[in-house]
Amino acid sequence: MPPEQRGYRKACIEQLAKATGLSETTIANWGKDFEKRPDYIVHTLSIANKLNRIRQIIDEP
Repeated sequence: MPPEQRGYRKACIEQLAKATGLSETTIANWGKDFEKRPDYIVHTLSIANKLNRIRQIIDEP
């Protein structure tokens, strides 16, 4: 979904909530561009991304 498409921010909030376990309300309060997010979120998402890449490598035929 391109950033300019209607519903993009809502979709981002839903995915961030899913990845972090935080509520959508909490994430929505981080500001328009999530500039008020806690610093640990970037680290949490980085770990999740690495785990997903490992899973992809393991699942390759």
